[in-house]
Amino acid sequence: MKFFWRQYRKICWLYYFYEMLRDAPTLKKDLGQLRNIDMLVKQRHNELLPYYELYISEVSGDYMAISLEFSSFLSVFCDLMRPTSIADLGTGFSSFLFRSYAAQSEQDVKVWSVDDSPEWLEKTRGFLAKQGLSDGNMGIWDRFIEGSYHGFDLILHDLGSMDIRAKTLSRVLNLVRPYGFVLLDDIHITEYAPIAKKALRESGFKLYSLRHYTKDKFGRFASLATKRKGIPEDRVS
Repeated sequence: MKFFWRQYRKICWLYYFYEMLRDAPTLKKDLGQLRNIDMLVKQRHNELLPYYELYISEVSGDYMAISLEFSSFLSVFCDLMRPTSIADLGTGFSSFLFRSYAAQSEQDVKVWSVDDSPEWLEKTRGFLAKQGLSDGNMGIWDRFIEGSYHGFDLILHDLGSMDIRAKTLSRVLNLVRPYGFVLLDDIHITEYAPIAKKALRESGFKLYSLRHYTKDKFGRFASLATKRKGIPEDRVS
């Protein structure tokens, strides 16, 4: 059984590599706003590094935190696509990224940071306070999902364990607006990827591998999902 499992994982990783080669140019073609994203992500990596090192030294180890690679992509993606309503599902360094973007934006940007762990939510709140960022609209998943929240421009689904993410994904997909985006971290996990891809496909989303931009030293990477292709630049915010 172990032999077959190892072979299955090898096949998955080969397919992930194929998806990266296929999707990196397709993403730029479909979303023209991202045509210069490679250069911008590299620049943002260096800008975020001091904050990231502070976070992984004070709050969470780098093997648990969102990667610096994905953080750099997220930060640039927000600048380029200009979302005004963001659901940050699974708080941490992503909360710092989104709230930094909101603080610097000329638009009225609203960020909701949600977690399934009250303890982790408070850790995030403490880090945000040290950075002088807002800690408004922060709460627990169970209460958040009972509310009337919907129509988000951008959702990061990085909530809790992989089991929780799989179980909540369908509900999360109903929270995004038609021209919006859903970003999924840890899509490299072979037990999670097929479940996530099936849910996205059944809900009419197109999935782009972000392995080219977000693969880190642990082999983790993310994906981006949207229902639209070739979004007009005047419809992204």
